[in-house]
Amino acid sequence: MVVAMDSGVPTSPGEGDLRNTNFKPESVSGVQAFEQQSVHMGFTTKAFMASLVACLGAMSAGIVMTYASPAVPNMNSQPNPFRVNKEQQSWIGSINSLGALFGALLSGFLMDFFGRKLGIMLAVVPFVCGWIVVAGSPSVAVLYVGRLITGFCKGLLVGASHVYIAEISPASQRGMMLTAASVANVLGNFYVYCFGFLLPWNWLAVVCAVVPATMACLIAFTPETPRYLLLKERRFEAEESLRWLRGPLCNIDAEIEEIENSIRELGDRAKLKEFFEPHLLKPLLIILGLFTIQEFSGNSIFRVYTVSIFQSAGNSMNANMQSIVLGAVGVLGTLVSSVTIDRVGRRVLLVASSVSMALCMTATGVYFKLKEVDPSYANERLSWLPLVSLVVNNFSFAVAYDPIPWMITSELLPTRARGIGNSIGGAWQGICFFVVTKFFQDLSDVIHIFEIGRASCRERV
Repeated sequence: MVVAMDSGVPTSPGEGDLRNTNFKPESVSGVQAFEQQSVHMGFTTKAFMASLVACLGAMSAGIVMTYASPAVPNMNSQPNPFRVNKEQQSWIGSINSLGALFGALLSGFLMDFFGRKLGIMLAVVPFVCGWIVVAGSPSVAVLYVGRLITGFCKGLLVGASHVYIAEISPASQRGMMLTAASVANVLGNFYVYCFGFLLPWNWLAVVCAVVPATMACLIAFTPETPRYLLLKERRFEAEESLRWLRGPLCNIDAEIEEIENSIRELGDRAKLKEFFEPHLLKPLLIILGLFTIQEFSGNSIFRVYTVSIFQSAGNSMNANMQSIVLGAVGVLGTLVSSVTIDRVGRRVLLVASSVSMALCMTATGVYFKLKEVDPSYANERLSWLPLVSLVVNNFSFAVAYDPIPWMITSELLPTRARGIGNSIGGAWQGICFFVVTKFFQDLSDVIHIFEIGRASCRERV
Protein backbone atom coordinates (compact mmCIF):
# COMPACT_ATOMS: atom_id res chain seq x y z
CA MET A 1 0.00 0.00 0.00
CA VAL A 2 1.35 3.41 -1.00
CA VAL A 3 0.15 6.36 1.04
CA ALA A 4 0.92 9.70 -0.55
CA MET A 5 0.46 12.42 2.04
CA ASP A 6 0.10 15.89 0.54
CA SER A 7 1.93 18.98 1.69
CA GLY A 8 0.76 21.50 -0.85
CA VAL A 9 3.82 20.89 -3.02
CA PRO A 10 3.23 20.31 -6.77
CA THR A 11 3.70 16.62 -7.52
CA SER A 12 3.39 16.33 -11.27
CA PRO A 13 6.14 16.67 -13.84
CA GLY A 14 6.31 20.16 -15.23
CA GLU A 15 4.66 21.86 -12.26
CA GLY A 16 6.51 24.80 -10.79
CA ASP A 17 9.30 26.68 -12.55
CA LEU A 18 13.03 26.96 -12.64
CA ARG A 19 13.39 30.18 -10.69
CA ASN A 20 15.35 28.27 -8.07
CA THR A 21 17.99 27.43 -10.66
CA ASN A 22 19.45 30.92 -10.90
CA PHE A 23 23.16 30.87 -10.34
CA LYS A 24 25.84 33.38 -9.57
CA PRO A 25 27.70 34.85 -12.51
CA GLU A 26 31.23 34.82 -11.15
CA SER A 27 33.78 32.72 -12.99
CA VAL A 28 34.44 29.22 -11.64
CA SER A 29 36.25 26.14 -12.89
CA GLY A 30 36.58 22.38 -12.48
CA VAL A 31 34.09 20.77 -10.08
CA GLN A 32 32.47 24.13 -9.34
CA ALA A 33 31.83 24.72 -13.04
CA PHE A 34 30.14 21.31 -13.32
CA GLU A 35 28.08 22.01 -10.22
CA GLN A 36 27.09 25.43 -11.54
CA GLN A 37 26.01 23.95 -14.88
CA SER A 38 24.07 21.21 -13.10
CA VAL A 39 22.14 23.76 -11.04
CA HIS A 40 21.37 25.77 -14.17
CA MET A 41 19.97 22.64 -15.83
CA GLY A 42 17.68 21.97 -12.86
CA PHE A 43 19.73 18.99 -11.67
CA THR A 44 21.09 19.03 -8.12
CA THR A 45 23.09 16.00 -7.07
CA LYS A 46 22.51 16.23 -3.33
CA ALA A 47 18.74 16.58 -3.68
CA PHE A 48 18.74 13.65 -6.09
CA MET A 49 20.70 11.42 -3.70
CA ALA A 50 18.56 12.45 -0.71
CA SER A 51 15.44 11.58 -2.72
CA LEU A 52 16.88 8.15 -3.53
CA VAL A 53 17.45 7.58 0.19
CA ALA A 54 13.80 8.44 0.82
CA CYS A 55 12.78 6.01 -1.96
CA LEU A 56 14.03 3.22 0.31
CA GLY A 57 10.85 3.84 2.31
CA ALA A 58 8.70 2.92 -0.69
CA MET A 59 10.92 -0.11 -1.32
CA SER A 60 10.46 -1.19 2.31
CA ALA A 61 6.68 -1.03 1.81
CA GLY A 62 6.88 -3.33 -1.22
CA ILE A 63 9.00 -5.76 0.79
CA VAL A 64 6.44 -5.95 3.62
CA MET A 65 3.60 -6.58 1.19
CA THR A 66 5.31 -9.47 -0.61
CA TYR A 67 7.21 -11.21 2.20
CA ALA A 68 4.54 -13.85 2.84
CA SER A 69 4.62 -15.07 -0.77
CA PRO A 70 7.90 -17.04 -0.60
CA ALA A 71 8.10 -17.23 3.20
CA VAL A 72 4.93 -19.15 4.06
CA PRO A 73 5.48 -22.11 1.65
CA ASN A 74 9.05 -22.31 2.94
CA MET A 75 7.84 -22.57 6.56
CA ASN A 76 6.05 -25.80 5.72
CA SER A 77 8.81 -27.27 3.59
CA GLN A 78 11.69 -27.11 6.10
CA PRO A 79 12.16 -28.24 9.72
CA ASN A 80 10.75 -25.34 11.74
CA PRO A 81 9.43 -24.96 15.29
CA PHE A 82 5.95 -24.50 13.84
CA ARG A 83 3.80 -25.17 10.78
CA VAL A 84 1.15 -22.88 9.31
CA ASN A 85 -2.27 -23.92 8.05
CA LYS A 86 -4.38 -22.03 5.53
CA GLU A 87 -6.06 -19.88 8.16
CA GLN A 88 -2.74 -18.86 9.67
CA GLN A 89 -1.31 -18.24 6.19
CA SER A 90 -4.12 -15.79 5.45
CA TRP A 91 -3.35 -13.89 8.67
CA ILE A 92 0.38 -13.77 7.95
CA GLY A 93 -0.33 -12.31 4.52
CA SER A 94 -2.96 -9.76 5.59
CA ILE A 95 -2.29 -8.62 9.17
CA ASN A 96 0.37 -6.15 8.05
CA SER A 97 -2.33 -4.12 6.29
CA LEU A 98 -4.11 -3.55 9.61
CA GLY A 99 -0.89 -2.18 11.08
CA ALA A 100 -0.35 -0.04 7.97
CA LEU A 101 -3.85 1.40 8.32
CA PHE A 102 -3.12 2.82 11.78
CA GLY A 103 0.43 3.80 10.81
CA ALA A 104 -0.86 5.85 7.86
CA LEU A 105 -3.34 7.70 10.07
CA LEU A 106 -0.58 8.53 12.59
CA SER A 107 1.98 9.47 9.94
CA GLY A 108 0.58 12.95 9.32
CA PHE A 109 0.71 13.84 13.02
CA LEU A 110 4.31 12.66 13.37
CA MET A 111 5.40 14.63 10.30
CA ASP A 112 3.75 17.82 11.52
CA PHE A 113 4.98 17.50 15.09
CA PHE A 114 8.50 16.06 14.70
CA GLY A 115 9.27 16.96 11.08
CA ARG A 116 9.66 14.93 7.91
CA LYS A 117 13.18 13.68 8.57
CA LEU A 118 12.64 12.76 12.21
CA GLY A 119 9.30 11.20 11.30
CA ILE A 120 11.17 8.88 8.92
CA MET A 121 13.79 8.05 11.55
CA LEU A 122 11.08 7.26 14.12
CA ALA A 123 9.62 4.75 11.65
CA VAL A 124 12.74 2.95 10.39
CA VAL A 125 14.15 1.99 13.82
CA PRO A 126 11.09 -0.05 14.94
CA PHE A 127 10.83 -1.27 11.34
CA VAL A 128 14.15 -3.08 11.76
CA CYS A 129 13.04 -4.38 15.16
CA GLY A 130 9.85 -5.77 13.61
CA TRP A 131 11.85 -7.75 11.06
CA ILE A 132 14.06 -9.10 13.85
CA VAL A 133 10.92 -10.29 15.66
CA VAL A 134 9.77 -12.03 12.45
CA ALA A 135 13.19 -13.66 11.93
CA GLY A 136 13.35 -15.02 15.48
CA SER A 137 9.70 -16.08 15.79
CA PRO A 138 9.36 -19.30 17.83
CA SER A 139 5.62 -19.48 17.14
CA VAL A 140 2.96 -18.20 14.76
CA ALA A 141 1.66 -15.76 17.40
CA VAL A 142 5.05 -14.03 17.62
CA LEU A 143 5.22 -13.97 13.83
CA TYR A 144 1.88 -12.15 13.80
CA VAL A 145 3.31 -9.52 16.16
CA GLY A 146 6.34 -9.01 13.92
CA ARG A 147 4.18 -8.66 10.82
CA LEU A 148 1.91 -6.19 12.62
CA ILE A 149 4.91 -4.06 13.66
CA THR A 150 6.39 -4.01 10.16
CA GLY A 151 2.98 -3.12 8.69
CA PHE A 152 2.54 -0.28 11.19
CA CYS A 153 5.99 1.11 10.37
CA LYS A 154 5.25 0.76 6.67
CA GLY A 155 2.21 3.01 7.13
CA LEU A 156 4.33 5.54 9.03
CA LEU A 157 7.19 5.50 6.56
CA VAL A 158 5.56 5.65 3.15
CA GLY A 159 3.66 8.89 3.72
CA ALA A 160 6.67 10.61 5.29
CA SER A 161 8.96 9.44 2.47
CA HIS A 162 6.71 10.77 -0.30
CA VAL A 163 6.32 14.14 1.42
CA TYR A 164 10.08 14.34 2.01
CA ILE A 165 10.78 13.69 -1.68
CA ALA A 166 8.20 16.24 -2.83
CA GLU A 167 9.55 18.94 -0.52
CA ILE A 168 13.29 18.60 -1.24
CA SER A 169 13.19 18.00 -5.01
CA PRO A 170 13.53 20.91 -7.46
CA ALA A 171 10.41 21.47 -9.57
CA SER A 172 12.19 20.04 -12.62
CA GLN A 173 13.03 16.78 -10.78
CA ARG A 174 9.95 16.37 -8.61
CA GLY A 175 7.86 14.31 -11.00
CA MET A 176 10.79 12.06 -11.84
CA MET A 177 11.63 11.40 -8.19
CA LEU A 178 8.04 10.65 -7.20
CA THR A 179 7.90 8.21 -10.11
CA ALA A 180 11.14 6.69 -8.78
CA ALA A 181 9.32 6.06 -5.50
CA SER A 182 6.70 4.00 -7.36
CA VAL A 183 9.45 2.04 -9.09
CA ALA A 184 11.14 1.48 -5.71
CA ASN A 185 7.91 0.01 -4.33
CA VAL A 186 7.79 -2.60 -7.09
CA LEU A 187 11.53 -3.20 -6.70
CA GLY A 188 10.72 -4.20 -3.12
CA ASN A 189 8.50 -6.98 -4.49
CA PHE A 190 11.27 -8.11 -6.83
CA TYR A 191 13.81 -7.99 -3.96
CA VAL A 192 11.71 -10.41 -1.89
CA TYR A 193 11.11 -12.80 -4.79
CA CYS A 194 14.86 -12.99 -5.53
CA PHE A 195 16.04 -13.58 -1.97
CA GLY A 196 13.03 -15.80 -1.22
CA PHE A 197 14.35 -18.17 -3.87
CA LEU A 198 17.74 -18.36 -2.13
CA LEU A 199 16.99 -18.14 1.60
CA PRO A 200 14.71 -19.76 4.22
CA TRP A 201 11.94 -17.60 5.68
CA ASN A 202 13.84 -16.48 8.81
CA TRP A 203 16.97 -15.39 6.94
CA LEU A 204 14.76 -13.74 4.36
CA ALA A 205 13.38 -11.58 7.19
CA VAL A 206 16.95 -10.60 8.12
CA VAL A 207 17.64 -9.56 4.53
CA CYS A 208 14.37 -7.59 4.51
CA ALA A 209 15.61 -5.64 7.55
CA VAL A 210 18.66 -4.47 5.57
CA VAL A 211 16.66 -1.94 3.52
CA PRO A 212 15.15 0.07 6.42
CA ALA A 213 18.44 -0.27 8.33
CA THR A 214 20.30 1.24 5.38
CA MET A 215 17.74 4.03 5.22
CA ALA A 216 18.18 4.73 8.94
CA CYS A 217 21.93 5.17 8.45
CA LEU A 218 21.72 7.34 5.33
CA ILE A 219 18.80 9.59 6.28
CA ALA A 220 20.84 10.88 9.23
CA PHE A 221 23.11 12.70 6.76
CA THR A 222 20.30 14.52 4.95
CA PRO A 223 18.66 17.79 6.10
CA GLU A 224 15.12 18.54 7.21
CA THR A 225 12.95 19.88 4.38
CA PRO A 226 12.99 23.66 3.87
CA ARG A 227 9.19 23.74 3.64
CA TYR A 228 8.72 22.19 7.08
CA LEU A 229 11.27 24.58 8.61
CA LEU A 230 9.45 27.55 7.08
CA LEU A 231 6.15 26.22 8.37
CA LYS A 232 7.71 26.31 11.84
CA GLU A 233 9.09 29.83 11.17
CA ARG A 234 12.73 28.65 11.27
CA ARG A 235 13.87 30.65 8.26
CA PHE A 236 17.63 30.52 8.88
CA GLU A 237 17.61 26.72 9.15
CA ALA A 238 15.41 26.55 6.04
CA GLU A 239 17.97 28.58 4.10
CA GLU A 240 20.79 26.33 5.29
CA SER A 241 18.81 23.23 4.31
CA LEU A 242 18.01 24.58 0.85
CA ARG A 243 21.60 25.69 0.32
CA TRP A 244 22.78 22.14 1.17
CA LEU A 245 20.25 20.66 -1.27
CA ARG A 246 20.81 23.08 -4.15
CA GLY A 247 24.54 23.74 -3.71
CA PRO A 248 26.48 26.85 -2.65
CA LEU A 249 26.33 28.37 -6.15
CA CYS A 250 22.53 28.51 -6.28
CA ASN A 251 20.58 31.66 -5.48
CA ILE A 252 17.98 30.29 -3.05
CA ASP A 253 16.10 33.53 -2.36
CA ALA A 254 13.57 33.00 -5.17
CA GLU A 255 12.75 29.46 -4.06
CA ILE A 256 12.43 30.48 -0.41
CA GLU A 257 9.99 33.19 -1.45
CA GLU A 258 8.08 30.71 -3.61
CA ILE A 259 7.71 28.26 -0.70
CA GLU A 260 6.54 31.02 1.64
CA ASN A 261 3.95 32.17 -0.90
CA SER A 262 2.63 28.63 -1.36
CA ILE A 263 2.31 28.26 2.43
CA ARG A 264 0.30 31.49 2.63
CA GLU A 265 -1.92 30.45 -0.28
CA LEU A 266 -2.65 27.04 1.23
CA GLY A 267 -4.98 28.56 3.81
CA ASP A 268 -7.09 26.49 6.20
CA ARG A 269 -7.28 22.78 5.52
CA ALA A 270 -10.63 21.22 4.67
CA LYS A 271 -12.70 19.73 7.49
CA LEU A 272 -13.89 16.14 7.41
CA LYS A 273 -17.57 17.19 7.21
CA GLU A 274 -16.87 19.06 3.95
CA PHE A 275 -16.32 15.70 2.21
CA PHE A 276 -20.08 15.12 2.42
CA GLU A 277 -20.67 18.17 0.21
CA PRO A 278 -21.05 17.53 -3.57
CA HIS A 279 -17.88 19.37 -4.68
CA LEU A 280 -15.71 17.01 -2.57
CA LEU A 281 -17.97 13.95 -2.31
CA LYS A 282 -18.01 13.24 -6.07
CA PRO A 283 -14.20 13.18 -6.55
CA LEU A 284 -13.83 11.22 -3.30
CA LEU A 285 -16.23 8.53 -4.54
CA ILE A 286 -14.26 8.29 -7.80
CA ILE A 287 -11.03 7.89 -5.83
CA LEU A 288 -12.50 5.23 -3.53
CA GLY A 289 -13.90 3.40 -6.57
CA LEU A 290 -10.45 3.28 -8.18
CA PHE A 291 -8.91 1.94 -4.98
CA THR A 292 -11.65 -0.69 -4.74
CA ILE A 293 -10.95 -1.87 -8.29
CA GLN A 294 -7.20 -1.74 -7.59
CA GLU A 295 -7.45 -4.18 -4.68
CA PHE A 296 -10.31 -6.40 -5.85
CA SER A 297 -8.67 -6.86 -9.26
CA GLY A 298 -6.72 -9.68 -7.60
CA ASN A 299 -3.21 -8.25 -7.88
CA SER A 300 -2.81 -8.09 -4.10
CA ILE A 301 -3.65 -11.79 -3.94
CA PHE A 302 -0.94 -12.56 -6.49
CA ARG A 303 1.63 -10.58 -4.51
CA VAL A 304 0.81 -12.36 -1.26
CA TYR A 305 0.19 -15.88 -2.63
CA THR A 306 2.41 -15.86 -5.73
CA VAL A 307 4.49 -18.94 -4.90
CA SER A 308 1.47 -20.93 -3.66
CA ILE A 309 -0.50 -20.15 -6.85
CA PHE A 310 2.36 -21.24 -9.09
CA GLN A 311 2.84 -24.41 -7.03
CA SER A 312 -0.86 -25.21 -7.52
CA ALA A 313 -0.53 -24.61 -11.25
CA GLY A 314 1.93 -27.50 -11.50
CA ASN A 315 4.27 -25.87 -14.02
CA SER A 316 7.61 -27.64 -14.47
CA MET A 317 9.42 -24.34 -13.81
CA ASN A 318 10.28 -23.64 -10.15
CA ALA A 319 7.54 -21.58 -8.47
CA ASN A 320 10.05 -19.14 -6.97
CA MET A 321 11.65 -18.60 -10.36
CA GLN A 322 8.24 -17.82 -11.84
CA SER A 323 7.73 -15.28 -9.05
CA ILE A 324 11.02 -13.60 -9.96
CA VAL A 325 9.83 -13.29 -13.57
CA LEU A 326 6.56 -11.81 -12.34
CA GLY A 327 8.40 -9.28 -10.17
CA ALA A 328 10.72 -8.22 -13.00
CA VAL A 329 7.73 -7.61 -15.28
CA GLY A 330 6.13 -5.46 -12.55
CA VAL A 331 9.23 -3.26 -12.48
CA LEU A 332 9.15 -2.99 -16.29
CA GLY A 333 5.46 -2.04 -16.20
CA THR A 334 6.10 0.75 -13.71
CA LEU A 335 8.90 2.14 -15.89
CA VAL A 336 6.62 2.04 -18.95
CA SER A 337 3.92 3.83 -16.95
CA SER A 338 6.28 6.66 -16.05
CA VAL A 339 6.90 7.29 -19.76
CA THR A 340 3.36 6.87 -21.14
CA ILE A 341 1.03 8.09 -18.41
CA ASP A 342 1.14 11.78 -19.40
CA ARG A 343 1.25 11.11 -23.16
CA VAL A 344 -1.55 8.57 -23.40
CA GLY A 345 -3.75 9.80 -20.56
CA ARG A 346 -5.15 8.26 -17.39
CA ARG A 347 -8.52 7.12 -18.78
CA VAL A 348 -7.06 5.29 -21.79
CA LEU A 349 -4.55 3.43 -19.62
CA LEU A 350 -7.21 2.49 -17.06
CA VAL A 351 -9.60 1.13 -19.71
CA ALA A 352 -6.85 -0.78 -21.53
CA SER A 353 -5.53 -2.17 -18.25
CA SER A 354 -9.02 -3.26 -17.14
CA VAL A 355 -9.67 -5.15 -20.38
CA SER A 356 -6.24 -6.79 -20.29
CA MET A 357 -6.54 -7.88 -16.65
CA ALA A 358 -10.06 -9.25 -17.23
CA LEU A 359 -8.84 -11.40 -20.12
CA CYS A 360 -5.85 -12.64 -18.09
CA MET A 361 -8.03 -13.54 -15.10
CA THR A 362 -10.40 -15.40 -17.40
CA ALA A 363 -7.52 -17.35 -18.94
CA THR A 364 -6.13 -18.26 -15.52
CA GLY A 365 -9.56 -19.39 -14.31
CA VAL A 366 -10.08 -21.50 -17.44
CA TYR A 367 -6.73 -23.21 -16.86
CA PHE A 368 -7.51 -24.23 -13.28
CA LYS A 369 -10.98 -25.40 -14.32
CA LEU A 370 -9.48 -27.54 -17.09
CA LYS A 371 -6.98 -28.92 -14.60
CA GLU A 372 -9.86 -30.21 -12.47
CA VAL A 373 -11.67 -31.74 -15.47
CA ASP A 374 -8.66 -33.09 -17.40
CA PRO A 375 -5.40 -32.75 -15.40
CA SER A 376 -3.22 -34.51 -17.96
CA TYR A 377 -4.32 -32.23 -20.81
CA ALA A 378 -3.84 -29.08 -18.70
CA ASN A 379 -0.40 -30.12 -17.50
CA GLU A 380 0.87 -31.28 -20.89
CA ARG A 381 -0.62 -28.67 -23.23
CA LEU A 382 -1.38 -25.58 -21.12
CA SER A 383 1.20 -25.56 -18.33
CA TRP A 384 2.54 -22.27 -19.73
CA LEU A 385 -0.80 -20.46 -19.46
CA PRO A 386 -0.79 -19.45 -15.75
CA LEU A 387 2.66 -17.85 -15.96
CA VAL A 388 1.90 -15.97 -19.18
CA SER A 389 -1.50 -14.81 -17.92
CA LEU A 390 -0.16 -13.59 -14.59
CA VAL A 391 2.83 -11.88 -16.23
CA VAL A 392 0.59 -9.93 -18.62
CA ASN A 393 -1.83 -9.19 -15.77
CA ASN A 394 0.96 -7.88 -13.55
CA PHE A 395 2.33 -5.71 -16.35
CA SER A 396 -1.12 -4.26 -17.06
CA PHE A 397 -1.68 -3.52 -13.38
CA ALA A 398 1.72 -1.84 -12.99
CA VAL A 399 1.11 0.41 -15.99
CA ALA A 400 -2.21 1.81 -14.76
CA TYR A 401 -3.89 0.66 -11.57
CA ASP A 402 -0.79 0.74 -9.41
CA PRO A 403 0.15 4.45 -9.85
CA ILE A 404 -2.97 6.18 -11.20
CA PRO A 405 -5.31 6.09 -8.14
CA TRP A 406 -2.78 8.09 -6.11
CA MET A 407 -2.23 10.53 -8.97
CA ILE A 408 -5.98 11.00 -9.37
CA THR A 409 -6.24 11.77 -5.65
CA SER A 410 -3.94 14.76 -6.02
CA GLU A 411 -5.49 15.85 -9.33
CA LEU A 412 -9.20 15.70 -8.42
CA LEU A 413 -9.05 17.20 -4.93
CA PRO A 414 -8.15 20.83 -4.22
CA THR A 415 -4.90 21.42 -2.34
CA ARG A 416 -6.61 22.20 0.96
CA ALA A 417 -8.47 18.85 0.87
CA ARG A 418 -5.66 16.55 -0.26
CA GLY A 419 -4.31 15.73 3.18
CA ILE A 420 -7.58 14.29 4.49
CA GLY A 421 -8.41 12.88 1.05
CA ASN A 422 -5.15 10.94 0.93
CA SER A 423 -5.72 9.63 4.45
CA ILE A 424 -9.24 8.45 3.56
CA GLY A 425 -7.97 6.86 0.35
CA GLY A 426 -5.07 5.16 2.13
CA ALA A 427 -7.34 3.85 4.90
CA TRP A 428 -9.86 2.50 2.38
CA GLN A 429 -7.09 0.85 0.37
CA GLY A 430 -5.78 -0.83 3.54
CA ILE A 431 -9.24 -2.14 4.41
CA CYS A 432 -9.74 -3.52 0.90
CA PHE A 433 -6.29 -5.11 0.91
CA PHE A 434 -7.04 -6.82 4.23
CA VAL A 435 -10.42 -8.13 3.08
CA VAL A 436 -9.03 -9.48 -0.19
CA THR A 437 -5.92 -11.18 1.21
CA LYS A 438 -7.50 -12.43 4.46
CA PHE A 439 -10.58 -14.06 2.93
CA PHE A 440 -9.03 -15.33 -0.30
CA GLN A 441 -8.30 -18.74 1.24
CA ASP A 442 -11.80 -18.98 2.75
CA LEU A 443 -13.43 -18.09 -0.57
CA SER A 444 -11.25 -20.62 -2.40
CA ASP A 445 -12.26 -23.37 0.06
CA VAL A 446 -15.96 -22.50 -0.27
CA ILE A 447 -15.79 -22.61 -4.07
CA HIS A 448 -13.89 -25.90 -3.94
CA ILE A 449 -16.46 -27.45 -1.59
CA PHE A 450 -19.27 -26.21 -3.87
CA GLU A 451 -17.59 -27.79 -6.90
CA ILE A 452 -17.15 -31.10 -5.06
CA GLY A 453 -20.83 -31.05 -4.06
CA ARG A 454 -21.97 -30.27 -7.58
CA ALA A 455 -19.81 -33.07 -8.99
CA SER A 456 -21.20 -35.49 -6.44
CA CYS A 457 -24.78 -34.57 -7.36
CA ARG A 458 -23.96 -34.99 -11.08
CA GLU A 459 -22.63 -38.52 -10.42
CA ARG A 460 -25.79 -39.54 -8.54
CA VAL A 461 -27.95 -38.31 -11.40
